Amino acid sequence: MKTLNIVQNVQKIYNDDMKIISSSNARKYISSLVDEVVETGEVVAIKRHNEIDAVIVKFPREYRKDFSDVANLNAYSKSFEFLKDEPDLYSRKDIINFYEE
Repeated sequence: MKTLNIVQNVQKIYNDDMKIISSSNARKYISSLVDEVVETGEVVAIKRHNEIDAVIVKFPREYRKDFSDVANLNAYSKSFEFLKDEPDLYSRKDIINFYEE
């Protein structure tokens, strides 16, 4: 996989794992930013006046129309990665029974 190196072109500030760039640099390098997000799965935030106004995220490949856009993005993203080592508290059967009632 080709790794894009837009670091030379875009001033990046890191906030945990998220790249944050200015809106003017996002306009200049939008194609490279989208390529990088698609290839790496990283999230890129766009700021104006030192405030984050938007984010670029990879679109889920398995989009479920019965879920909201936010649920689709969260399911695909690493939003809940911190829970991967936590024990399951409920079985699949428990959850199905709860919602069938």
